[in-house]
Amino acid sequence: MKIGRVSLSGIFKFTQIREWYPFVKWGGIALCAAILVIGTAVLVSIQKKQQYFRSRVLKDASRILWEKTTAHILLMNNKNNIKKGAQQIVLKIIPTDIELHGNIKPKELLSKLESSAYGYDYIPEELAEKLWNAMAEPDGSIYFEKEKDVGIESVYFSESQIEEDLFQGVDVELRVQHIPTALSKYTSIHDIKGKIIVARIAVKTIDNPYIGWVRVNLETRAGPLILHFPPKQIANGKLISSYVRYVGIFLDDEKFRF
Repeated sequence: MKIGRVSLSGIFKFTQIREWYPFVKWGGIALCAAILVIGTAVLVSIQKKQQYFRSRVLKDASRILWEKTTAHILLMNNKNNIKKGAQQIVLKIIPTDIELHGNIKPKELLSKLESSAYGYDYIPEELAEKLWNAMAEPDGSIYFEKEKDVGIESVYFSESQIEEDLFQGVDVELRVQHIPTALSKYTSIHDIKGKIIVARIAVKTIDNPYIGWVRVNLETRAGPLILHFPPKQIANGKLISSYVRYVGIFLDDEKFRF
């Protein structure tokens, strides 16, 4: 049925639209308001972190920014040279007041530290390996995002190639740029005081090399903080041949010299 040129169905549709319009209108307003509130909260949070970074890190002369890291690894072989290969090192900075998988508590490892002539107390290698793998999943994989949740931060060195004809006793250098940001867990040298630093050194070569001492320089404008990890030894005092080493040291208040 039509009234003039306007059908009854058209009138019903128009009436339905008018009935639903307030709900659509206020629903849209509420959604926009929620998005605005969430966006504002995120922006405020980021601004607070940036403000903290500028006021407490960049402007505080007592905080020495950690800008770059250099690792020196002594590689040796029972032959005249080391064949072509590659190597990699990763550092983990681990707080002592956390509990990891398998009920591993870093704080309890402090009673098992061994002294070293290199200036720092170090963690026995088998315990350093357990500490490194403490956050590993059953399949052996490690999710570094989960480690960040408990305050562990990793510093990666890009894989370094070993060229042929390197003589015995070569000192190989690896570098990584560490630029602190507002979201960094550790932005200065003093942030790592009282922490355990564990390093995993992996070397892939044709001939099985000796991984000797490892020296890591945390470089700043005020000079480097040099971390010495002692060489691995066996009972007769000789270095042991290995593709992978796990080394760890503890930066306590007495031996934290910077």
